[in-house]
Amino acid sequence: MKMFTGLSLAFVAVLSLVSEGNCDGTENATNSHYFHAYTDAGDDYKFTTNVPDLSVYNMDNRITRACQTGLWLLYSNTDYDYYEPGFGTCEPATGIDICADMGGCMRASSLRYAGSPYGLNEPYYNLYSSGAFVGLEFAGNHTTPTVDNPNMKAYSVIISGTDSWTLFE
Repeated sequence: MKMFTGLSLAFVAVLSLVSEGNCDGTENATNSHYFHAYTDAGDDYKFTTNVPDLSVYNMDNRITRACQTGLWLLYSNTDYDYYEPGFGTCEPATGIDICADMGGCMRASSLRYAGSPYGLNEPYYNLYSSGAFVGLEFAGNHTTPTVDNPNMKAYSVIISGTDSWTLFE
C-alpha cells in the first residue's frame, strides 16, 4: 500500500509539472496538438488541423518520419478514405512530443486529428461513418440526441479525455 501511495504522489507531481509547462519541450503539450511531418528529401510541415489532401502540401505518400502530440490518424487516400477505400487508418504513434519513423504508415494521402481541439485531456468524442475511423466524422464534447447528418451511422468511435461517456444506438 505504501508503494502505491508513493507512486501515486510521484505521478501527481509529474503531472503538475507538465501541466505548468516546467519540463523542456512541454510548454504547449497540454493544450495543443500537432503533427510535424518530415520527408527523406528534407521537406517538413507542421500540421495543426485536418488535411483531406496532403498533395496540397507536397506531402502525399512522402512522409517518412513524424513528431506529434495527440492522436493523429493517417489514411492511404484523400478525404480520409471516404470515396475510395484504402488500408484504413494508421497511427504512427500517440503521445506528447513523441517522434517516430512512419514504417507502414508512409503511404499517407490525408490525415486528421482525433480528440478535443481545446486541450489534450478535455472530454471529446469522434464518431466515424465506417469501421477503422474512416469516412465522415461527427465530433463533439456535449450531449446530443442525434448525429447532425441523418444519413450517417457511426461504425467506429474514439473517446478521449478524462470523463465517462455513454453512447446509445
